[in-house]
Amino acid sequence: MEQPSSQKTVLIIALDFPPCTSAGVQRSLMFCKYLKKLGWNPVVLTVNEKAHNQISENSDTGLDIPVYRSFTFNSNRDFSIKGKSVSWLQTPDRWWTWYYTAVPLGKKLIEKYKPSIIWSTSPVITSHRIANKLSVHSGIKWVADYRDPAQGHYDRDYKLSSVLKQTELDTFNNASALTFTTQHTSLLYQSIFPRLPSVKFHVIPNGFDHNSEKKLAPTPKVSSEKFTLLHSGAIYENGRDPTNILVAISKLKEHKYINSDNFELVFRGYTGTKFNGLIDELGVEDVVKFLPSVSYETSLEEMNQASALLLIQGPLFVNQVPGKLYEYLSMDKPIICACPRLSATHAVSQEADGSFQAFTGLEIFGTLRNMLKTPMTYQRDASRYSRESGANELHKIFLKLLEK
Repeated sequence: MEQPSSQKTVLIIALDFPPCTSAGVQRSLMFCKYLKKLGWNPVVLTVNEKAHNQISENSDTGLDIPVYRSFTFNSNRDFSIKGKSVSWLQTPDRWWTWYYTAVPLGKKLIEKYKPSIIWSTSPVITSHRIANKLSVHSGIKWVADYRDPAQGHYDRDYKLSSVLKQTELDTFNNASALTFTTQHTSLLYQSIFPRLPSVKFHVIPNGFDHNSEKKLAPTPKVSSEKFTLLHSGAIYENGRDPTNILVAISKLKEHKYINSDNFELVFRGYTGTKFNGLIDELGVEDVVKFLPSVSYETSLEEMNQASALLLIQGPLFVNQVPGKLYEYLSMDKPIICACPRLSATHAVSQEADGSFQAFTGLEIFGTLRNMLKTPMTYQRDASRYSRESGANELHKIFLKLLEK
């Protein structure tokens, strides 16, 4: 590979990168893909493959970009005592040891590639610690992609550690620009750091890769025999609790709208047993399925074949919009968004045709009953939520910084 131009090189610091299977991978990977098309030369600094709990068989990005890995422990897994994780060894995150190998390697990469921009991205705060150190050391402009709020800013049961507080302070004071996935989060942090100029804050939503969508097989005809409602992604009690949807399903079954022959609710990406008791109590065990995670490509195919799509985003995440919503919007399927009013997710979802906001069990019952009566598909223009569009906005931020 030829030595990249110093005028167009960006050092990407991202923990979530192939072969990691986390949903967060797509933001980093697609920015690399489309920034490259815009004339940038991404150089990626990420972690060793074994740092991730789950990886895909193929780590090839297909982008022909240099990817460098430095070692980190996964403290939740590697520093457990008698099988139990120790909370103080996960501060500020599980990959805090990455800092001590990434900074020396990052300095070497800066010397070799001479990037004009450093870009670091969440969800782990350690990536910003690394970027701050490298930016201060080199004087290179730094864009911190904060994505979503730190947990301590929305979860009362979670306390911000002193390390996280200091890293956040360093990030907001030292970064040349800050990006977030929603306006809600941007405004939250502007209230936390009121002395910072508002021009430093930018919003680049998550999105979908329209080129990936083009590779999908044509949407099959919705089966008139069985209606499949799909929830693609993790569920948990705090923030993505499926209780209301399960109650609604129980009522639909009780009123003879559904049975195991004509309906199924599929939770893809969850195989736990936490909700089994509730499911048995409600009598919906014959119409609810929990299935393990699949590859990103396979998950898109599954969405494409479902009758309708379900998103659960509880009050805990009022400032956030899950990336999954944008993938849903790229499909021509009806969507049920189980989210509270005035939330960031509600604001985005209500703009789209065929996207229905229903949060309580009664609201979900009514919405789903109507869908069952009249199955429909929708033609949406979600081009503004494409990954390519987001990369173009990031490109503009880079160029503006280089003008200063």
